[in-house]
Formats: sequence, structure tokens, C-alpha cells
Amino acid sequence: MWTEAQQAAIDIKKGSILVSAAAGSGKTAVLVERIIKKITDSKNPIDVDSLLVMTFTRAAAASMKEKIYNALLKEMEKHDNDSEEFKRLKEQSILLSSAKIMTTDSFCLSILKENIDKIDIDPAFSVADESEISLLRADTMEELLESEYDAGSEDFIELSDAFANTKGDRSISEFIEKLYRFAISKPWPEEWLDSLNEKGDEWQEYIFNEISRSIDSILSDIKEIIEICNEDEGPIQYLDNILEEQSSIGNIKNAGDIFELSERLNNVSFGRLKSVKGGNEELKEKAKGLRDAYKKAISKLSEEYCFDKKRLLEEEEKEKPKIRAIVDLTKKYIALFNEKKRDKNIVDFSDIEHMALGILLDENKNPTEIANRYRKEFSEIYIDEYQDSNYLQEAIVTAIEKNNIFMVGDVKQSIYGFRQASPQLFMDKYKSFTHFEKADFDDELQKKVILSKNFRSRSNVLNCANVIFKKIMKENTGGIEYDDDAALYLGADFKEGKEYISEIMLTQTSDIEDDTNAIELEARAIAKRIKELKTELKVGEGRDLKYSDIVILVRSNIGESIAKVLNDENIPAYAESNKGYFKTFEVRKILAILAAIDNPYSDVDLTAFLNSNLVGITDLELANIVSAYRKSKNIEKSAKIRMMDAILYEGSESNIELETREKIKTALDFLNKYRKKSAYMNIAALLQDIYNETDFLNLIAAMPGGQVRRANLMLLINKAKTFSNSGYSGLYNFIRYIAKLKDFDNDFGEAGILSENDDIVRIMTIHKSKGLEFPVCFLACAHKKFNKTDLRQGMVIDTDFGLGVQYVDSEKNIKDSSIKQNVIKHKLNVDLMGEELRVLYVALTRAMEKMIISGSCNDAQKELEKMKDSPSFLDIRSCNSYLDMILLGRDNVHFDIKTYDYNMLLKEEVETQKEVRDLHKVFEELSENEYDNLKNRLEYIYPYAENIDLKTKFSVSEIKRMSQSEEFEVKENKKPSINAGNASERGNAYHKLMQKIHYENIYNFSSREDFVKEEISLLNNHVYRELINPLDIVKFLDSKLGADFIKYNGSLKRENQFIMGISAKEAGMGESDETILIQGIIDAYIEKDDNIILVDYKTDNVRDAESLIKRYKTQLLLYKKSLEMSTGKTVNDIFIYSFALCKEIRIE
Repeated sequence: MWTEAQQAAIDIKKGSILVSAAAGSGKTAVLVERIIKKITDSKNPIDVDSLLVMTFTRAAAASMKEKIYNALLKEMEKHDNDSEEFKRLKEQSILLSSAKIMTTDSFCLSILKENIDKIDIDPAFSVADESEISLLRADTMEELLESEYDAGSEDFIELSDAFANTKGDRSISEFIEKLYRFAISKPWPEEWLDSLNEKGDEWQEYIFNEISRSIDSILSDIKEIIEICNEDEGPIQYLDNILEEQSSIGNIKNAGDIFELSERLNNVSFGRLKSVKGGNEELKEKAKGLRDAYKKAISKLSEEYCFDKKRLLEEEEKEKPKIRAIVDLTKKYIALFNEKKRDKNIVDFSDIEHMALGILLDENKNPTEIANRYRKEFSEIYIDEYQDSNYLQEAIVTAIEKNNIFMVGDVKQSIYGFRQASPQLFMDKYKSFTHFEKADFDDELQKKVILSKNFRSRSNVLNCANVIFKKIMKENTGGIEYDDDAALYLGADFKEGKEYISEIMLTQTSDIEDDTNAIELEARAIAKRIKELKTELKVGEGRDLKYSDIVILVRSNIGESIAKVLNDENIPAYAESNKGYFKTFEVRKILAILAAIDNPYSDVDLTAFLNSNLVGITDLELANIVSAYRKSKNIEKSAKIRMMDAILYEGSESNIELETREKIKTALDFLNKYRKKSAYMNIAALLQDIYNETDFLNLIAAMPGGQVRRANLMLLINKAKTFSNSGYSGLYNFIRYIAKLKDFDNDFGEAGILSENDDIVRIMTIHKSKGLEFPVCFLACAHKKFNKTDLRQGMVIDTDFGLGVQYVDSEKNIKDSSIKQNVIKHKLNVDLMGEELRVLYVALTRAMEKMIISGSCNDAQKELEKMKDSPSFLDIRSCNSYLDMILLGRDNVHFDIKTYDYNMLLKEEVETQKEVRDLHKVFEELSENEYDNLKNRLEYIYPYAENIDLKTKFSVSEIKRMSQSEEFEVKENKKPSINAGNASERGNAYHKLMQKIHYENIYNFSSREDFVKEEISLLNNHVYRELINPLDIVKFLDSKLGADFIKYNGSLKRENQFIMGISAKEAGMGESDETILIQGIIDAYIEKDDNIILVDYKTDNVRDAESLIKRYKTQLLLYKKSLEMSTGKTVNDIFIYSFALCKEIRIE
């Protein structure tokens, strides 16, 4: 049943053990079996409550207990009920409930509770919620920086001046937070922080070795060129140059220090290659290509690592006060934060671990009597997922161990560097422990066991991983050498077939400019492949593939975009996310209502409340209220007014419609009622009362995706309870609490309602997938570049080398990367590459039956040429995405390549849309009447018009009509306008929807059609709702213009009124230079940093684009002039979007 290695892990009796367990190697089963064997040992049985088993998550701890319990029951079945063995096993099953099988945090908490008298804390302390901690951290940082500015120390002011930017203090506060996170992962944070002021030149040896590796890689390429030159018909004429360069470059490694190395790098020169007549052109080009590559590499090394001793000493002198300042700030931040937590009698998880260490070690870092007691108590200590431990957790375990630790993990799956996990702890033991085959099971020697047989996946999946990682996962990039010990070996019995071969899907997106559209195009390729797999692939014991057998893995939260496309393609899909909750329609609505209750004079929140379905005041009614209030109070148009003042006044006046006044009364009654209730009700109760009073839950539940929306609203009640339990109260504080959660990026995903029985494609991040398995796995968007934001900051931090600070000379106004900062950035980049390699390993080992890698590129053929039999050190280091790594490491045997492009994926859809559009035209009532009525909302008013021939004020529509040709006018008037009223109403309906549509909510829906239907349902005018064809709006959203509206929603302006003074001549109304006023409404425009895209919607029933251009060009050129005058920016593009033609039309 067990492999030799598994049996060894179970049987070894003495000494600490490291089990390096590859993906799918059955590590949990081995761990459980070892524990059962320890309990049932006939010679030296142990009690289950004498074990300490520490897991990474609470769910893992619960699962471990359950598995041990089931294993005990299975053992009990082997014995009679009245036997001693049965009674002992029964006793162990009872003891299991109190056994210390828990997370590290839970174990440390138990240490605190068992030794509460040994620490300076109120016994009634509570563990704070992460949201509460975030809020408290924000308050602490704000208070700290404010006090520092008041104190105005020289070091702080210099630091502030050097690193202040457009984000204000944000860059400093963010770095303090980062330094704080590093510090608290160490056993003694303050000691570690102090050491940053004393870091020496350890980095110099590191970068010397790194550059030497690069030189070795270059020399390897040079050796290949020499072999090419010596081939038959090779470019032998190149050889003299190449040999000279080989000598010069090889000499770099003989430098005595980094300064000499830098000098030798700069002294490398490249002569002109001799011309070659005849010979093999392919060999000639290959040699040239390799030489160009290493010339570029030498140039880059020389540029990045110019080590000047004088400059280095100057930089070190300048960085000392900045390092001192940021370290002192971080220490003050920790002290102030701890003080605030003490005041509230709360602790966080870091506090728990540090206080536990403080109980276990004395001031000299020696084990205390309490630590010795735990040493005696635990017969064995088990640590699951050891590769994710940090130095603080290591110190805690070391304090209580007696060479009796059983550590299980896989350094290739260490993917929590952002939580300060240290895979180096694992690697140090991996290198120093003795392989079990060379050790005695009964001696005290520390041993390692390597579990390499995979019982999860087919050989095709394992080959996919092995081929790639044997080429690209090296100890100097990834933390471990992917050798025979690290490789995966088939452990399960599968019926093989060519249909299970791993695939690489490349979607060519050269025709796509927008990244969002590129993701959608790739998602269409994935949808196409899923449909094919549903018909051709069998899984398990030969059953048909289900949607729930498929998972799509992504690196970041882009799953919703993919899910939307899949749903559009009638493939049920759900994207798990840990972001986006606060952006959902229903949560934004209810938070706006709460904000309006708290402060009715917040115009944005009050308007959102008035505009909501709870009150139902339309945009037009709001405009009328404001307009009436201005007239009543003689307020100038340029003066700002408060919406609350307007509704309080106009609600009791007869200047507006009775229906509107009744709505105002409803709104004011609601606000007054809940302002009173908010004074004595807690927030959770207040929310529940609002839900009940307004039937808000049922209203939301009736919308598309209603179940999730309802669950989101209930989740908000839970958040309110957490808020109250944290000692906070009051509506104002709750609104601030939510705002701080958003500021600190403490968002979370929508409420989950998916069950494991739902037949649906799941989309999740790679991190979420760790420990899971699925029959078919897609790795999507593998082309996405690695996130290197941290490398671009003014200060960088590394555990080994300390702080790297930007060189700043305020007098000369110079800011530049320092030498040490560049070295630390290099190391961080190497560490990042290692982390990403390990994340990729996790992704490629989730599949049981079939692995499919999907990515986008401009030219598939060019990408496929990246494959190399033996990638060099520099090749691997130059990878910027998973796709780069995979294409570099693949081979031609174990992968099936599939390519897709725009035409292949969208041709069928475009043809379908054309058929629908043609059909729509047949049923549409034909009318050539132009659509002007929308623009007539603003009437021309001029009291002395009768005294002059030329009006002073015109609407744009009037000017447009006057500018159109006589021939056009006559032709237009010949055709009776039977349905002019309906056409006008239809135009109004479409314009109203386009004014109101919530583009930011589009990704909350399973399909665009559902989104559009919801938006239409939100219109208050039932006639409008009936006049709009949802398909027209869906087609707009699918257009390039629609994609821009979604992408640039934040800078999209709609229904923009304007008045502009220009000469009648400029307006095309004769030759008069007299100034006239032009007024109008611009449907929409996107305002970018330096230019504007202007858009006008048309519902005119026309046969071609030229008709619309002829009708509206004058009008739109006036809009262009108005925008350029008011914004000072250039209008680069003008578009008409025709709903009749379903297309965007550019006006030149």
C-alpha cells in the first residue's frame, strides 16, 4: 500500500524528520498513519493528547482531526468491544477532542491562556477582527505622522522632503507599514529594526556572485558560437573576434572586488565582425544572434552595476539619516499601535505569537520553565505546510522541541512570501538532514524523506510539469534544483489516451488594442475549448465531463471578466474573488442611504437616496426641484446650492408637481425617522429595520443575481455586528469604518452561495487552489506580466541586506537609484522570480486528467520560437510572465499547441449579429425624420428678439437644421411623418437609459443582456422601458466605443449642458460677426489626460452612415468647439453611435 519513502516517514522512530512531499504525494495520509501507528504501538504507545499538530489553516486542523478520528474507528473495528485494545482506542477517540491539533495562532493563544499570569495583559482580552485592526492602524499612522510634523525633527523633515510625492505622506506611511510587517515576522522586531542601521557590505559579495553567474551564462553562449564557427560552412571568419571577446569577458570574473569588476565590465569592447562570403546563412545568422544577445547583456550589466567607490561612500553617508528616520518611525508606530490595542484590551495574531515566545524564552533567549514543561508534555511535534513558516514561528517551535519535530511540506509550493513566509528554513534543513536511506531509524540523527510519487495526476500532467521545471527551476532561481529528487513520478493507475495530452493555447490579439478586450478574446477561446472538451473527453471511470470538473486558474482577480464571457457563451461559470464587495450595486445603494441618514447635507449621498427606488425621484424631477429653488431664492446659476435646502423648501411649495412633492415628503419622513432611530439602535439592528421597512431585500432579490445580492446585504449586517463588538458605535463611525476598510484595500469578495454540487465552471486564483485538485485545469492569462510595483519604490527592503534608499540631492534637485538600492532591487527581482516559479508549480500540479495553459500574444509563431533545450541563467532570469517560462521550458513532445485569432473566434458572432440587425431593420418602422426633440429640452430665451433680425441665442439643433442643404430638407419633408411622436419618445428613452446606465456594475452580471435588462428596469418611465430593445444596448456594449465607455467610466461625462459665445459667421449663419449664444447638451464624452473622445447617440431610422454624417456634422463640430473652449483639451475623435445601424461612425 505504501511506497518505500512513505513507509519510512511512517516508521522512523527517533530524531527530527523533514518530509519533502511533492504535489499529490499523499502527505496527509502519511501524517495520519504515522500518528495512528504511534498511538497503537504495542511496545510504547502514546496518547493522542501528548501530540502537538500545527496546521496552516483552521479548516486543515478540523480535517486532520476528522481523519484521525475515522482512522481510530477503523482500528477499533479490528478488535472486540471488550478487548483492552478496543478500550484504549475508545479512550483515544475521546481524548482527540482535547488534543492540540490546531493552527500556530491557536496554539500560541492556548499558551497565553494557560499562563496568563506571566504576561502583562488583562485576562479579559479579545482577539481583534482584521477590519478593526485595519481601522486602528489607520488611526495610529495618522496620529504618528501628525505628531512628527509637529515635532519637526531634522531626520523626519529630510525623509519627508525626499520621498513626498503626489500621494502626499502615502509613500512614507506605506513603507512604514511594509517595514512593520517585516519586523513582526521576526522573533524580536525591535532588535531586527535596530540592525537595519548597522547593515554592512554583505550585499557586495552577493552581487559579485550574481554578475559572475551572468558572465558564466554569456561564456556558455560564446562557446556555442565557437562551435558554430568551426562547423562545416560555419562563419570561421568570426572566430578571431569571438575568441578575443571570450578572453575579455572571462577576465571579468578574476576581479578582486565589485569596483574592479565594474571597471572590467566597462572595458569590454566589441569589434566589427569580418564579412563572410558564402557559407551557411543559417549558421551565420545564429552566431550573429547569439553575439548580439551577449553584447546586449554586457551593456545592461555595465549600465546597471557601475560601482564607483566615491559615489558609494557619498550615498551611504546620505542614506544613514533616512534609514535612521524610517526605523525610528516604525518603532514609534509599533509602540503607539500597541498602546492603542492595550487601551481597547485587544490583541492581533502577531501579538499572540510574540507574547507566547515571551513566555517560552527569557530575556537572554533561553527556554523558561514553562518551555521545559511543554517539552515534556509533547512526545512529538508535527508541522504541516512547513515551507510557509516564518522565523517567529520557528523560534516558538525551537523553544519547545527536543529533536522530535515531524515537518511536512514542499518548498516548491512556498507561495506566501507576501506574508513573510521563509522557504529558506525548509531548504536549510533539506540540505543538512540525512537522507533516510543512509540513516538508522532508531538513532537521533535528523533525517529527510522525499515523497516524489504523485497519486493525483495522469502521466501527461506530470510530464507537463517535469519538462518545464527541469529546465527553468534552479536553486539560484526558485530556491531548489528541480532534479530527479524534486521531479514527479506516476503513482496512480490511469488509462492513457492522446486526448489527455497537455495543451498550450495561444490567442493572437494583434488586432486588439484594449487589454480588457484581449482578455475577453482569450476567454472566448477558452469557452470554445470547453465546448469541445465536453463532447470529446471522458474522466474518472469513463464518465462524461461535467462543468464542475473544470477549474480556470488565474494569478489575480480577473476571473469575473472570464466568467462573464463564459456565461455569454452559455457555459455556467462562477469566479471566486476576495475583492469587489463594496462596489456591488446593492451595497453601494444601502451605504449611500446610511450616509444620507447620518448627514442629509451630503449632496452625493442624498441624491443617490432620492434617486433610489425607495423614493423614486427622477433626474428630471431633481433638476426641476433645483431650478425652482434657484428661482424662488433668486440664486445665480453659478452659485452652489445644497440639495437638502432645495427639497426642504420646495417640498412645501407649489412650484413643482404634486407627485414630486409627495416623494419629497416620503424621503424627509424616512430620513427623520431613521435619524432618530440611529441615536439609540446599533447599526446591525438599524440595517435590519431598514430592510424590513422598505422590503429592500426582496426588491434586490428580484434583480438578476438576486441570491448573491441578498446575501451581500446580509453580510453587511454581519460587518455591522463586528463593528459593534469591537467597541465602536454610532452611524458616523460605521460609515468612517467602511471608508477606512476601502482605503486600506481591506475589501473582500461577494457573499458565496455556491455549493460543491453545482455543475458550474469554477474560476479562482492559484493561491486559492492550493491543496485542491480538479479533473481539468486551465491556467488562463498566462501572458500577464509579473507585478514588480515594489521594485519601483523610493525605498526597498530585504531581510538579508536591509534598506536600499534612493539617492537624493535636494540642492541639485537630483533623485536617482543608489548602488545598494539597485542591488537590493536585483535580489528582490530574483526572489520574485522564485516565488512566481513556485506559484506556477502549484498551478501546473492541480490537474488530475488534463492541463491546459492559455495565454495571449501578438504573434504565436514568434512566441513558440522561445523554446530552448537548455535555457541559460540569463534566459530564465529574463522571463516576465508564466507564458515566457512555459514557452522557454516546453518541448515538442508533451504539448499540443493550439492557436486562435480574432477572426476565428468572432466571425460566427459577427455573422449572427448581422442577421439580427437585418431582421431588426425589417420590423423597425421606417422613418427618415431626423431626431431633434432631445435637444429641445433647453429652449431659446431672449426677451428682445423682436427688435433684431438675428437671434442672440440658438440651440445647436436649430443651427444644425439651418446648415443642412435645401435638397435634403425637401427630400425630408416629402415623406409623411406618421410615427414622429413614437420616434421622438423612442429617442428620449434611449438617451435617458444611456444617461443613467451604471457601467461600473456590468461585471456583476452573468451576461450583458441581464445587465441591460436590469438597467432598463431601473427607469421610472414605463413607456421608456417598453420602447427600448435590450439587444440594441448589448450591441453598443460589445462595440469598441462601448468597451471604452466601460473602461473609462470614471472619466465619462454624460448629458453635459453648455452655453458658448461665438460669432454668427463661425456658427455658419451668414457673414455677421455679431456674437450669439449657442446652447446644447452633449450626450457623452470621455475626458482623458490630454484629449477628449466626443460621442452622440442617434436612433434615426437610416439606411447608411452618410445620412447621419450629413445631418449632424455641423452640430457635432459645435460640440467639439465648446468642449475645447471649456476644457482646454483637444477633441481627437468624434463619433456618432447609430442604434439603427448598430455601429459607431467617425466624423472627420
